[in-house]
Amino acid sequence: MRQVLLYMITGIAITTQSYGQETEFQNSAMERRYQRDKGFAEGKRISFNQSTWIGAKLSDLIASWGKPTSAYTDEGGGRVILYERTSVYNSGSYVPGYKVVNAANPNQVIEEHDAIDTRQSYTDYNATRVHADKNDIITKIDFVIDTKDNLNR
Repeated sequence: MRQVLLYMITGIAITTQSYGQETEFQNSAMERRYQRDKGFAEGKRISFNQSTWIGAKLSDLIASWGKPTSAYTDEGGGRVILYERTSVYNSGSYVPGYKVVNAANPNQVIEEHDAIDTRQSYTDYNATRVHADKNDIITKIDFVIDTKDNLNR
């Protein structure tokens, strides 16, 4: 049986042909590559779209993106606005430990199981900082990304 697979990776068409069945390894390797390339392309697209605002009026950016999280005046009399996003992700579970005792003799432990705690969380903080000069013309855009792991043990 002939299979023809077409993958779109960052806008480039790649055609692979195989006869017979593809292995699970080939499929998973290609999927991982596709996801990695897709994530990279999306990050670059966001960065490009945001950096194209340099030279534009700050009021136009605010009209397009909405109200910023915070704003302040810098040392040179220009303005800095900040768009922030914080996400918290949790996973895992907690299973309490227990003992099985002999009903006739409660002091006799038949079986004992420790608690299992696989809970974990992390916080993902992203911010876009937009700098404008005294004339409210955007001069610089920078990005802040911070991830904190928090183990609940």
